Amino acid sequence: MKKIYVALILLFAQTFTQAQELSTYISDVVARDLDRYAPGLQAYAKGEYQKAFEGLSAETKADGQYDFLNKLRGYALVYQRDQNLLGSKLKEDPQLLNEFYQFYATQPAMEIALEGKTATPLDKNLFTAILNGKDTLTVMLDTGAGGVGINAEWVRKYNMDRDTTIVRSGSLPAFGITFEKHPVLIPEIQIGSMIMTNIPGSYTAPDSESGGEYTGPKFDMIMGLDIFLGFIEQVTFDWTTNELVFHEKTEMTEGLPFIFYGSKPITSTTLRGKKYTTVLDTGSGVDIIPPEIYLKDYSKKEEKTYEQYSYVLYTLPVELPGTKITELQIGDFTREFDLVLDGLPVPFLIGHKHQKMSFNLAQNRVIIE
Repeated sequence: MKKIYVALILLFAQTFTQAQELSTYISDVVARDLDRYAPGLQAYAKGEYQKAFEGLSAETKADGQYDFLNKLRGYALVYQRDQNLLGSKLKEDPQLLNEFYQFYATQPAMEIALEGKTATPLDKNLFTAILNGKDTLTVMLDTGAGGVGINAEWVRKYNMDRDTTIVRSGSLPAFGITFEKHPVLIPEIQIGSMIMTNIPGSYTAPDSESGGEYTGPKFDMIMGLDIFLGFIEQVTFDWTTNELVFHEKTEMTEGLPFIFYGSKPITSTTLRGKKYTTVLDTGSGVDIIPPEIYLKDYSKKEEKTYEQYSYVLYTLPVELPGTKITELQIGDFTREFDLVLDGLPVPFLIGHKHQKMSFNLAQNRVIIE
């Protein structure tokens, strides 16, 4: 029995140490201006897919558990693919792509047409887009999500190319929901003057949802920020003008460095003298920080309701170096919410309760106000 206890203690110590190392690793990566990942990511953003693929492959080999690197390699091959690169790499390794990517690889490549910039009205993280030049859809741009998901009714209405034999699992962790999804190719989406064609996406398999109940905003489509990599240089959520702005090309010289991790943009922030790995999630209506911080120093406490739920909203004055944020707004229900990336708890999340969040995808920098 003692041997079992010792083994469990050693296993826990090893897991805890790995989590600490991973947390330090993430913070160090963004703090060092993405020394390791920037070349591959920036090559990708410039359309240099061969260089991006090779660079990201090297990092993936070193850090095999970091799923987004594998995903980005798939993007480099499939989403905006170089046919010669795709063919040569698949010839070398037929198992290089998972089933979803194999489906996308048989479809026309995704394209985005935009000159200069375009803006569209924004309600927190919701906006409208035109599907196939006909139907108006409500779309959520959720930086905490990845890829594109579309409601099955639109898939059926337009008989979109899809493969129901390919099934992957998905989830909405905040609501305790799990589901199965199929790959689909979405023909055309127009956002302002920007037109996206041949968008690789997924839709929920009928009757596969289980677990909790979704009580969030209603929408027809959800997009992650990662879908714009290699096409759009900057995406800005401006909650002062209630606009979502896409820039084809732009420069950003200030702000914090960020990196995609598990399809989510993360950065490193310093709060009360302590460094935190921080997720930037426009899908969240509140910020998340450890309760021992805001329960001690909050300046305002308000009773709030959302749908059938009641909660307390705490306002916390802060200084976050590298940002223009002066306060955080934390809902007490977040005490029960465990944000996890690859098994690592992440204690700090910045949601859409602020003035502006602007992501430069080519330079891997973000401005938060």
